[in-house]
Amino acid sequence: MSFVTQGIGPALWASSLLALLVWSAYRVGARIWGLSGGSAAEFSVHEKRIFFTAMGMALLALGVLAIGLLGMLRREVAIGLAGLLFIFSLTGQKEKAEGWPEFSKTTWMWIALALFLSWLQALAPPTGHDALVYHLAHPREFIESGKIFAIPDSRESLWPYQMEMFFTLGLLLQGTILAHLFHWAFYVLTAYAIYAFVLRFQGGKKEAEWAMLVFLFTPLAFFQSSKAYVELGIVFFTFAAIYAFLVPFSHKKNNAVLSGLLCGGALGTKYLAFGALIPLVVLWIIQSWNLKKASLLFYFMAACALTGGIWYARSWILAGNPIYPFLSGLFGGNGFKDSVDRLTGMGQDFPAFIKLPWNFTLHPDAFPLGELIGPLYLMLLPLMALSVRNTKTQRAFLFYTFSIYLLVFTQQAARFLFMLAPYAAVGAGFAFAKARSYGAALWKTTQLLFYSALVLHGAIFVCQTWNAWPVALGAENARDYLLKNERSFRGFDYLNRHADPKESIFLSAQPRRFYRQRPDKAVFYTAALKNRLERQGIAWAEYLDREHFTFIWVEEGSDPEIRKYVQTHPYEKVFEYAHSEGKAKYVYSIYRYAI
Repeated sequence: MSFVTQGIGPALWASSLLALLVWSAYRVGARIWGLSGGSAAEFSVHEKRIFFTAMGMALLALGVLAIGLLGMLRREVAIGLAGLLFIFSLTGQKEKAEGWPEFSKTTWMWIALALFLSWLQALAPPTGHDALVYHLAHPREFIESGKIFAIPDSRESLWPYQMEMFFTLGLLLQGTILAHLFHWAFYVLTAYAIYAFVLRFQGGKKEAEWAMLVFLFTPLAFFQSSKAYVELGIVFFTFAAIYAFLVPFSHKKNNAVLSGLLCGGALGTKYLAFGALIPLVVLWIIQSWNLKKASLLFYFMAACALTGGIWYARSWILAGNPIYPFLSGLFGGNGFKDSVDRLTGMGQDFPAFIKLPWNFTLHPDAFPLGELIGPLYLMLLPLMALSVRNTKTQRAFLFYTFSIYLLVFTQQAARFLFMLAPYAAVGAGFAFAKARSYGAALWKTTQLLFYSALVLHGAIFVCQTWNAWPVALGAENARDYLLKNERSFRGFDYLNRHADPKESIFLSAQPRRFYRQRPDKAVFYTAALKNRLERQGIAWAEYLDREHFTFIWVEEGSDPEIRKYVQTHPYEKVFEYAHSEGKAKYVYSIYRYAI
C-alpha cells in the first residue's frame, strides 16, 4: 500500500515535520509582511501567529504547485522546497519569544483532549470518500507522474487545489499521516483565530476561551479534522479574511492587502469561496467610498489574485473556463449536464430559511454527510441575538456572516453549512458575555449547559475514535483495518493481488481510487468520461468493446448498460463482496474476460 503510513514512530516524525513547516511558514509570512512595508505593531501576538502563518502556508502551497507544473514533483525537490522555506524563515530580525497563550488549566485540559483525540484519529489510514476519490488520489497520481497535470476524464483536477498541494507535500515527505495532519493543522488554526477574534472585539478572556472550545468540540469540525478534506482550509481562510478586514489598522492599505491575500487563499481552496469574495468586495467598495480611497479595492483584488488567481488562470488555459466545469454556457469549454446537484436539505422556502439552524441541529441526517454540530449553537442563539450592537464592526461582521448563510442555504450539505461554524462560535463568545452580565443565575446555568455539552461531545469523540486507536498505535495492521472500514479496499486488494500489471481494469463501481496500484491500466467511471462519450455519440457497449478491458468492476448501482454488458459478453464473475457503512450496504462484483 504505497504512501500509507502508520504507527507511533511515523506519527511522531510526521508531527515534527508539520510543526517545523508551520513554524517556518509563520516566520516566512512575518518576513514577507515586513518586506512589503506592513507593520506588525498593531497586531496582537495571537494575530501575528494567525495571519503570518496563513500567508506562509499559502506561499508554501504555491511552491508545491510551481515544482509540479515544472515537472519536478519528486521527493528530493520537495525536501529542497521545505529546506528553502526553513532557511528563509531564519533570515530577518529575530523576534522576541512571546510564549503560549495564558489559558486557564481547565481550558488547557479541554484543548488537550480535543487535539489529542483528533490527532490520534488522523493517524489511521485514509477512509474518507472525497479523500480517496480526489483529495489524496490526485496528489498520488501527480507524484507518480512527477508533475501536476489535468487528469484525463476528471473535472476535479482543474479545480483550485491549494489544500491538495499540502497533501501532495505530505505524501512526498512522509505519507498519509502528514497529509492528514495538514488538514488537522487548520482545525487548530481556526480555533486559535476564533479565540483571538473574540479577545480583540469582545475583550473577555474567559469568553474567548469558551468560544474556541465551542468550535473545537463541534463534532463536525472534530471529525473533518482527521481526514484529507479541504473544508477546514476554506473555513480558516474565509474567517481570517473578514478578521483582517476588521482589524483597526491606522493605514487601511494594510487591511486591504492582508484581507486580499487571505481571501485569495480561500479562493485557492474551493470555488465556494466566491461566497466570501462577493461580500468582501462590497465591504471594500463601501470602505473605499467612505475614505475616498479607490485604491483600497484595487489592493484587495490584486492581493486576491496573487494568492488565488493562478488556479483560475490554469483552468482557463487548459479548459477554456476559469471555473471548469461550471457556467460553461458563459465561459465556454466542455461543461457538464446537471453538474451541480441541488442539495435542498429540508427545503428551500422561507420557513426552511428561518429554521435552518434548528433543522441542522436536530435533523442532521437530512443533510448530506449527516454529521452533528451539537446543541450549543442553538441553545445560545437567543443570547447571540441579544448581543448584537449597532457598531460598524458588528454591522460588517453580520453582513459577511449573513452572506455566508445565504450561500450555504442554496447548497445544504453539512460540509457547506460547516462554513458558518467560526461565526457561530464567535457569536457564542459574545453570548457568554451577555449571560454573565445578566446575573449569577443565568451565568451558572450557562456554565452548566456548556460543560455538560463538552462532556457529552468528549464522550462521543472517544467512542467514535475508539475503532482507530489500535491501527493508529500500531497494534493493528493497516490492511486489516481497511478491510473492515473502507469499502473500496477489498476490491483493490483483490485486483492488486490477482491482476497482471499488463491487464487493464474498468472500475464502474467505485470512484475511490487511492488504493489502486496500476494507474496507467485503470480507467474509472466518472461524470467527465460519461459526458465525453455522450458528446461523441459513443454507447457504453461500443466503448467497452473498443477498450477490451480484462477486468470490469461493478456494483448494484452501476450504470445498467455496463451491468448488462458484463452479463451478455464473455466475462465471468471472479470475486464478489459486500460492505456496510451505517445503514447503507454495498454489493460489488468483479468480472474477468473469459476468453
